[in-house]
Amino acid sequence: MDEDNCNLPIFKTLSIEEKALLKKNCTVVHFDETEVLFKQGSFAVNCYLILEGICKVVYTNKGRKRIVKLLYANDIVGIDFIFTTENYPYSVYAITKCETLVISPSFIKKMYIDNPVFALELSKKLNRSLSLTISWLINLDFKNTDGAVAMFLLSYYKNTNETKTLFLSRIEIAEIIGYSRESVIHSLKSFSVRGYITTKGKTITIIEPEKLEEIIRLS
Repeated sequence: MDEDNCNLPIFKTLSIEEKALLKKNCTVVHFDETEVLFKQGSFAVNCYLILEGICKVVYTNKGRKRIVKLLYANDIVGIDFIFTTENYPYSVYAITKCETLVISPSFIKKMYIDNPVFALELSKKLNRSLSLTISWLINLDFKNTDGAVAMFLLSYYKNTNETKTLFLSRIEIAEIIGYSRESVIHSLKSFSVRGYITTKGKTITIIEPEKLEEIIRLS
Protein backbone atom coordinates (compact mmCIF):
# COMPACT_ATOMS: atom_id res chain seq x y z
CA MET A 1 0.00 0.00 0.00
CA ASP A 2 1.32 3.42 -0.99
CA GLU A 3 2.13 5.78 1.88
CA ASP A 4 -0.01 8.47 0.21
CA ASN A 5 -3.09 6.29 0.63
CA CYS A 6 -2.62 6.38 4.40
CA ASN A 7 -2.90 10.16 4.23
CA LEU A 8 -6.24 10.23 2.42
CA PRO A 9 -8.87 12.41 4.16
CA ILE A 10 -10.79 9.36 5.35
CA PHE A 11 -7.75 8.22 7.39
CA LYS A 12 -6.71 11.60 8.77
CA THR A 13 -7.81 10.75 12.34
CA LEU A 14 -5.74 7.55 12.52
CA SER A 15 -2.63 7.49 14.65
CA ILE A 16 0.75 6.39 13.29
CA GLU A 17 0.24 2.97 14.87
CA GLU A 18 -3.25 2.66 13.42
CA LYS A 19 -2.01 3.61 9.95
CA ALA A 20 0.62 0.89 10.27
CA LEU A 21 -2.18 -1.55 11.12
CA LEU A 22 -4.16 -0.27 8.14
CA LYS A 23 -1.29 -1.17 5.82
CA LYS A 24 -1.47 -4.75 7.07
CA ASN A 25 -5.23 -4.95 6.55
CA CYS A 26 -5.68 -3.52 3.07
CA THR A 27 -4.36 -3.88 -0.43
CA VAL A 28 -4.58 -1.92 -3.67
CA VAL A 29 -6.52 -3.82 -6.34
CA HIS A 30 -7.03 -2.80 -9.97
CA PHE A 31 -10.17 -3.67 -11.93
CA ASP A 32 -10.65 -3.55 -15.68
CA GLU A 33 -13.71 -2.10 -17.41
CA THR A 34 -16.89 -4.16 -16.74
CA GLU A 35 -15.10 -6.26 -14.11
CA VAL A 36 -17.14 -7.03 -11.00
CA LEU A 37 -15.95 -5.88 -7.56
CA PHE A 38 -18.57 -8.00 -5.84
CA LYS A 39 -21.94 -9.54 -6.67
CA GLN A 40 -25.31 -9.16 -5.02
CA GLY A 41 -25.89 -11.95 -2.51
CA SER A 42 -22.21 -12.81 -2.08
CA PHE A 43 -20.64 -12.85 1.38
CA ALA A 44 -19.58 -9.36 2.52
CA VAL A 45 -15.88 -9.95 3.08
CA ASN A 46 -14.32 -6.57 2.15
CA CYS A 47 -14.88 -2.82 1.97
CA TYR A 48 -13.77 -0.87 -1.11
CA LEU A 49 -12.47 2.68 -1.27
CA ILE A 50 -12.44 3.99 -4.84
CA LEU A 51 -9.09 5.66 -5.55
CA GLU A 52 -9.49 6.21 -9.29
CA GLY A 53 -12.16 5.44 -11.86
CA ILE A 54 -15.94 5.06 -11.91
CA CYS A 55 -18.11 2.15 -10.76
CA LYS A 56 -21.83 1.46 -10.89
CA VAL A 57 -24.01 0.02 -8.12
CA VAL A 58 -26.57 -2.41 -9.60
CA TYR A 59 -29.60 -3.87 -7.81
CA THR A 60 -31.37 -6.91 -9.28
CA ASN A 61 -34.89 -7.99 -8.40
CA LYS A 62 -36.89 -10.70 -10.18
CA GLY A 63 -34.59 -10.57 -13.19
CA ARG A 64 -34.79 -6.79 -13.56
CA LYS A 65 -31.67 -4.65 -13.07
CA ARG A 66 -31.46 -1.02 -11.96
CA ILE A 67 -28.35 1.14 -11.63
CA VAL A 68 -28.86 2.73 -8.22
CA LYS A 69 -25.90 5.12 -8.26
CA LEU A 70 -22.40 5.72 -9.57
CA LEU A 71 -19.27 5.64 -7.43
CA TYR A 72 -16.36 8.02 -7.96
CA ALA A 73 -12.94 8.66 -6.39
CA ASN A 74 -13.05 8.76 -2.56
CA ASP A 75 -16.38 6.94 -2.40
CA ILE A 76 -16.44 3.90 -0.13
CA VAL A 77 -18.73 0.92 -0.62
CA GLY A 78 -19.51 -2.27 1.28
CA ILE A 79 -18.67 -0.78 4.66
CA ASP A 80 -22.24 -0.14 5.78
CA PHE A 81 -23.15 -3.81 5.59
CA ILE A 82 -20.37 -5.42 7.62
CA PHE A 83 -22.30 -4.63 10.81
CA THR A 84 -25.79 -5.51 9.65
CA THR A 85 -25.68 -8.39 7.17
CA GLU A 86 -23.45 -11.16 5.89
CA ASN A 87 -24.25 -10.54 2.23
CA TYR A 88 -23.95 -7.64 -0.18
CA PRO A 89 -27.46 -6.44 -1.15
CA TYR A 90 -26.29 -5.24 -4.58
CA SER A 91 -23.51 -5.69 -7.14
CA VAL A 92 -20.74 -3.25 -8.03
CA TYR A 93 -19.10 -3.17 -11.46
CA ALA A 94 -16.23 -1.10 -12.81
CA ILE A 95 -17.28 1.20 -15.65
CA THR A 96 -13.74 2.40 -16.34
CA LYS A 97 -10.40 1.02 -15.27
CA CYS A 98 -10.46 1.39 -11.49
CA GLU A 99 -7.95 1.48 -8.67
CA THR A 100 -9.42 0.54 -5.30
CA LEU A 101 -8.21 0.12 -1.76
CA VAL A 102 -9.66 -3.14 -0.45
CA ILE A 103 -9.98 -2.94 3.34
CA SER A 104 -10.60 -5.77 5.77
CA PRO A 105 -13.84 -5.35 7.78
CA SER A 106 -11.98 -6.48 10.90
CA PHE A 107 -9.87 -3.31 10.71
CA ILE A 108 -12.95 -1.10 10.40
CA LYS A 109 -14.64 -2.85 13.32
CA LYS A 110 -11.53 -2.47 15.46
CA MET A 111 -11.28 1.25 14.67
CA TYR A 112 -14.92 1.74 15.61
CA ILE A 113 -14.00 0.48 19.08
CA ASP A 114 -10.50 1.93 19.46
CA ASN A 115 -10.88 5.28 17.66
CA PRO A 116 -14.31 6.89 18.17
CA VAL A 117 -13.26 10.02 16.24
CA PHE A 118 -12.53 7.89 13.17
CA ALA A 119 -15.84 6.09 13.67
CA LEU A 120 -17.71 9.40 13.89
CA GLU A 121 -16.09 10.84 10.75
CA LEU A 122 -16.71 7.65 8.80
CA SER A 123 -20.34 7.56 9.95
CA LYS A 124 -20.74 11.18 8.81
CA LYS A 125 -19.32 10.28 5.40
CA LEU A 126 -21.71 7.34 5.02
CA ASN A 127 -24.67 9.43 6.17
CA ARG A 128 -23.82 12.19 3.67
CA SER A 129 -23.61 9.63 0.91
CA LEU A 130 -26.97 8.12 1.88
CA SER A 131 -28.57 11.55 2.14
CA LEU A 132 -27.31 12.55 -1.32
CA THR A 133 -28.57 9.28 -2.83
CA ILE A 134 -32.02 9.69 -1.29
CA SER A 135 -32.19 13.34 -2.40
CA TRP A 136 -31.12 12.33 -5.92
CA LEU A 137 -33.79 9.61 -6.18
CA ILE A 138 -36.54 11.86 -4.77
CA ASN A 139 -35.66 14.70 -7.16
CA LEU A 140 -35.70 12.32 -10.13
CA ASP A 141 -39.28 11.32 -9.31
CA PHE A 142 -40.37 14.94 -9.79
CA LYS A 143 -38.56 15.49 -13.09
CA ASN A 144 -39.64 14.88 -16.66
CA THR A 145 -37.20 13.21 -19.04
CA ASP A 146 -35.36 16.41 -20.00
CA GLY A 147 -34.97 17.40 -16.35
CA ALA A 148 -33.74 13.94 -15.35
CA VAL A 149 -31.18 13.77 -18.18
CA ALA A 150 -29.97 17.30 -17.37
CA MET A 151 -29.62 16.31 -13.69
CA PHE A 152 -27.58 13.27 -14.62
CA LEU A 153 -25.25 15.17 -16.97
CA LEU A 154 -24.46 17.93 -14.48
CA SER A 155 -23.95 15.44 -11.64
CA TYR A 156 -21.70 13.22 -13.78
CA TYR A 157 -19.41 16.01 -14.93
CA LYS A 158 -19.29 17.55 -11.48
CA ASN A 159 -17.89 14.28 -10.15
CA THR A 160 -15.57 13.44 -13.05
CA ASN A 161 -14.04 16.93 -13.31
CA GLU A 162 -11.66 16.78 -16.27
CA THR A 163 -13.10 13.99 -18.40
CA LYS A 164 -15.60 14.78 -21.14
CA THR A 165 -16.24 11.17 -22.05
CA LEU A 166 -19.44 9.51 -20.92
CA PHE A 167 -18.53 5.93 -20.05
CA LEU A 168 -22.16 4.80 -19.98
CA SER A 169 -24.41 3.68 -22.81
CA ARG A 170 -27.75 5.35 -23.43
CA ILE A 171 -29.40 2.25 -21.97
CA GLU A 172 -27.39 2.61 -18.75
CA ILE A 173 -28.32 6.29 -18.46
CA ALA A 174 -31.94 5.22 -18.86
CA GLU A 175 -31.52 2.66 -16.07
CA ILE A 176 -30.11 5.34 -13.76
CA ILE A 177 -32.83 7.94 -14.30
CA GLY A 178 -35.73 5.54 -14.78
CA TYR A 179 -36.76 6.47 -18.32
CA SER A 180 -36.62 4.60 -21.61
CA ARG A 181 -33.54 4.56 -23.85
CA GLU A 182 -35.56 6.28 -26.58
CA SER A 183 -36.51 9.11 -24.21
CA VAL A 184 -32.88 9.61 -23.21
CA ILE A 185 -31.77 9.73 -26.85
CA HIS A 186 -34.53 12.24 -27.63
CA SER A 187 -33.48 14.54 -24.76
CA LEU A 188 -29.80 14.40 -25.68
CA LYS A 189 -30.64 15.19 -29.32
CA SER A 190 -32.84 18.08 -28.19
CA PHE A 191 -30.05 19.50 -25.98
CA SER A 192 -27.62 19.17 -28.88
CA VAL A 193 -29.93 20.93 -31.37
CA ARG A 194 -30.39 23.79 -28.92
CA GLY A 195 -26.63 24.09 -28.53
CA TYR A 196 -26.51 23.14 -24.84
CA ILE A 197 -24.25 20.13 -25.48
CA THR A 198 -22.31 18.46 -28.28
CA THR A 199 -22.29 14.71 -28.77
CA LYS A 200 -19.99 12.34 -30.63
CA GLY A 201 -20.35 8.71 -29.68
CA LYS A 202 -19.88 8.47 -25.92
CA THR A 203 -18.27 11.89 -25.77
CA ILE A 204 -20.74 14.50 -24.52
CA THR A 205 -19.50 18.02 -23.89
CA ILE A 206 -21.59 20.49 -21.93
CA ILE A 207 -21.52 23.88 -23.66
CA GLU A 208 -24.07 25.78 -21.60
CA PRO A 209 -24.44 24.27 -18.10
CA GLU A 210 -26.64 27.18 -17.01
CA LYS A 211 -29.21 26.13 -19.61
CA LEU A 212 -29.26 22.60 -18.20
CA GLU A 213 -29.69 24.03 -14.72
CA GLU A 214 -32.65 26.05 -16.01
CA ILE A 215 -34.21 22.89 -17.47
CA ILE A 216 -33.84 21.20 -14.08
CA ARG A 217 -35.53 24.09 -12.31
CA LEU A 218 -38.44 24.24 -14.74
CA SER A 219 -39.01 20.52 -15.26
